[in-house]
Amino acid sequence: MSTLPENDENVKYGFQRADMQSEKLAGTAIAYDRHVILCYKKHDAWPSRVESSEAHPLPKALAGALRARKNDIPVKTLLTICEGGEGEGSELCDGDVLLFPEMIKYRR
Repeated sequence: MSTLPENDENVKYGFQRADMQSEKLAGTAIAYDRHVILCYKKHDAWPSRVESSEAHPLPKALAGALRARKNDIPVKTLLTICEGGEGEGSELCDGDVLLFPEMIKYRR
């Protein structure tokens, strides 16, 4: 009897992996006070460090501005890049910026 492909994937990549729950998660998350999320293109277009890529000026400029003004920003801020959507029904477009916990959305 053969195993189902999804079971193999769950053992290989999912919650049934051998390393699951082998370490404590406490203290593994980065502590920050503000989360800045930039919506930018599709993930398959990103280089490994999109925020420092010469070919992708928008993420590089935002990351650079946050680094340059780090001492002027009173709260610890984390930058994350997410996929932008241009399709029908998408609420987020390339260049949109989300701020949490302030719940602010800046449209491009």
